[in-house]
Amino acid sequence: MNSLLNFISIVAPIIFAACLFKLKNITMEMKIWLWAVCALIIIFDAYIIIKDKKAKEKKSKREVLYNRLYERQELFNRNLP
Repeated sequence: MNSLLNFISIVAPIIFAACLFKLKNITMEMKIWLWAVCALIIIFDAYIIIKDKKAKEKKSKREVLYNRLYERQELFNRNLP
């Protein structure tokens, strides 16, 4: 579900920007500004996706380390090597 939302958050501004150029009743200057806004949205979404992915990786690494420490502590408490 999360990857679907990430995909939609990147693709939706691209589709919107592509549809803007089909419109004939707005000026080219306005189209360029809207394209710039869409580009900023895409960049911001990509930044958030990458940031979340790195945070999840860090969290999983931390959990693995904590699990190892917990296992060692259990072995130590039972006087096992």
